[in-house]
Amino acid sequence: MFGSRMRGRRLAVAMACALFVVAAGGCARRQAPTGDGGAADLPDVSLGGVSCSAVLSIGASQAPAAPPAPEPLAAGFVPVSASRCLATIKIVAGEGEWQMREEQQATGPFDALVRALRAPSERRGKGPCLAIGILPVIITLTDAQGRTTVPALPQDACGLPAQAALQAIATLPWTTVAETKDRQTRGQLELESNCPGRYKPVIALAAADSHHGTSGTGPVFPGTAPDTLRVCRYTPDPAEIIELTGSGALAVGKLTTTTTLTGPAVATLVAALNAAPPVTVPCDRPQAPFALLGDSGVAVETGGCYRAIGADGTLRQLDASTTAVLAG
Repeated sequence: MFGSRMRGRRLAVAMACALFVVAAGGCARRQAPTGDGGAADLPDVSLGGVSCSAVLSIGASQAPAAPPAPEPLAAGFVPVSASRCLATIKIVAGEGEWQMREEQQATGPFDALVRALRAPSERRGKGPCLAIGILPVIITLTDAQGRTTVPALPQDACGLPAQAALQAIATLPWTTVAETKDRQTRGQLELESNCPGRYKPVIALAAADSHHGTSGTGPVFPGTAPDTLRVCRYTPDPAEIIELTGSGALAVGKLTTTTTLTGPAVATLVAALNAAPPVTVPCDRPQAPFALLGDSGVAVETGGCYRAIGADGTLRQLDASTTAVLAG
């Protein structure tokens, strides 16, 4: 199989932050800086001595600022306020889905939190523990004299934050005092159409795979052919590149327009796809726009060499007149 790696604008992955949501109630879908509105671009907003950019960059491959170092809560420290910085995902009317930066404060009561923070950590046990990573839980406490501290949380027998401390943090009466759009996670067109905002150039990738088979065709859509088809159209985006080992580079497709095909148009297209012969000659034209057909994984080039790829992974040869119905 061909080797590949991504450069430029990277595809988002939300795995680590899902764990942080469970633990701290925040930082949903935080990824490494992308260069187009990630943590590296956040202004350094202070939250009780802890910068918002430092908190949101924890876990990033290149953090723009050193995260605060939590310390055990001092015996004489009496908090009168708390602050934290969260990243949440929200729908903004007419603007799509955004990661929002929320700055939150709480004024107590802190009795349960203080008790939980001063509880001893459990001894590491030999019992089963989940093999997971978790981002640090960061809050800042301030006392009546204006002194601040970032308290360390006691740990359970698996080395994870103690549930009592997490619960005490979660139940504080947090109030959002500022909310700022960080970066867009899904565009308005993506939300309205349910089409992916970006899609790998599956046809060009399959053609570049020296082990990809070209023999045998059959129905493009397994089972009953659809009566309607959602068409998601993509244009190669040079800002997001897949580099192929020894084979140059390909641009990831960026969603541009969508439409829905119905009736005879669908039947004619499906029949043409089913009857299309396998691709037997290399394409010598520049990378072309393509259309994704519903949720099937079937894709068709709307220019260039007019190839298609079916659910079986076979490359099929079409022509300009057949694919015209998909062009935007």
